[in-house]
Amino acid sequence: GLCNYIDDEYQRVLHNKSLKNIEELLHDVECPTCNGSRLKSELLSTQFLGKNIHELSQLSISSCLQLISDIESQVDAAVLAISQVVLPNVIKSLQTIEDLGLGYLDVDRAVSTLSGGERQRVTLAGQLSTHLFGVIYVLDEPTIGLDKGQVAVLSELLKSIVANGNTVIVVEHDPVFIRTSDYLIEMGPGAGKSGGEVMFQGRLSEINKCKDSVTYQLLHDKDAKIIKKSNKKGKTFGVKGAFANNLKQIDVDFYSQQIIAVKGVSGSGKSSLVKEVLFNSWQNYRPIGCEIVHGMEQFEDVLLIDQTALKQSRLSTPASYTGILEHIKTEFSKTGAAKTAGFKKSDFSYQSKNGKCKVCSGYGKLKTSMDFMSDIWLVCDTCHGLRYNDAILTCKLRDYSIGEVLQMSVQEAVDFFGKGVITDSLNTLRQVGVGHLILGQAGNTLSGGEAQRLKLASSLMQKRKGTTLYLFDEPSTGLHYYDLKQLITVFQSIVARGDTVLFIEHNDTLITVANHVITLGPGSGENGGELIK
Repeated sequence: GLCNYIDDEYQRVLHNKSLKNIEELLHDVECPTCNGSRLKSELLSTQFLGKNIHELSQLSISSCLQLISDIESQVDAAVLAISQVVLPNVIKSLQTIEDLGLGYLDVDRAVSTLSGGERQRVTLAGQLSTHLFGVIYVLDEPTIGLDKGQVAVLSELLKSIVANGNTVIVVEHDPVFIRTSDYLIEMGPGAGKSGGEVMFQGRLSEINKCKDSVTYQLLHDKDAKIIKKSNKKGKTFGVKGAFANNLKQIDVDFYSQQIIAVKGVSGSGKSSLVKEVLFNSWQNYRPIGCEIVHGMEQFEDVLLIDQTALKQSRLSTPASYTGILEHIKTEFSKTGAAKTAGFKKSDFSYQSKNGKCKVCSGYGKLKTSMDFMSDIWLVCDTCHGLRYNDAILTCKLRDYSIGEVLQMSVQEAVDFFGKGVITDSLNTLRQVGVGHLILGQAGNTLSGGEAQRLKLASSLMQKRKGTTLYLFDEPSTGLHYYDLKQLITVFQSIVARGDTVLFIEHNDTLITVANHVITLGPGSGENGGELIK
């Protein structure tokens, strides 16, 4: 009976545009015995403060903290004596997590569902309670998802780590956070192959001696202001009675052909509104997490451009993901050497039987398993990282093999190909701020911000008949102020051609250029989910 059901559902998948494959039919089902608690009934019968451990763990961090902080008036003397031994460390840990802007998270929230910024701050909270000293902590953009107030709290917590005898190294672009640092190292002058040099290092106060520094210009606002373009309001679209997660039955109207920003403190309901309500409703052709969704029929397509890794990550590259590789393969199949050898366009794929290196199977690297450590990938000694076999690599285009072309950066490839369809696509990559990427760079080595901008570039390369609504989640991630200027130009060009840009953001520079700003709050979790303006 189950097989027949799966077969029937699979046939439905084939005729349903909203489902891509049978994997989308699979989903978690709550255990009917423990009702999702994971525990035996005997353990659930034990209660503390009127709740069993499952009920307690379903509370938000803030609610749990408030409950156990008021314990003196709720328990007898014996329980109070025991709790005073156990709870101080628990309260301190919960308070640290709340101070880091994560009080809206449930105590039993699965780590796999956390964003990168949330996971990093949860890990940091755990370290704060260990009382270690002599440790070097390295953080990668910990301010992602935080507003100015939360950034200030994060800075103070990191200073407390330093006060305990530790060192904190932070990769960051946020000017508010940079101003709180003790020592500054600026890398540059550009990105990718154009970077890798130390442009400045010293105490923050010494940056005034280096007025050519882009960080100096950022901190002192020496650059010309970004010009905000006024765009005439298009048709309305939006949701009514949105209730997903912490949203409190809110009605939100947007306008097409504009740049729209959704802002608010971390956990205020921004992602719930944009991704779980608006985007999911579009995907499922019906209201999801709301009572009514309206105006979406005006868009031919709605694209959610987030920071999830590219599929088939190690074999996927910027060239293959954007379709540029197909044009490059065409160019190499036209060479004299290719025609003489009888190679077709398909043979110039590093995944094809006739094209790939037999030793590394087109990966360019070989995986070496380490008994007690993570696997490492070493450059293939046969193809030297070029991915192709010798026969294919003998086919040259202006003295370069296809493997060598794929080791060029986007900017280098622009200079190599000159004018044409390949260069047009490469210029799109430059415009969205990823001109430093290597064409054949493995997809799993891209940062979340780079993956997001690569998806944007790929979308911009496609020809569309109607209008498109672009949804972004924190597009400023990984971008310096001057990269943001370039991205804003792209956003403005998207709107100029009749499309719509809607993004979740905390960055003041991006929010400033928005034609319409939606603010959610006033707080996080249970204290959020309201439309402020």
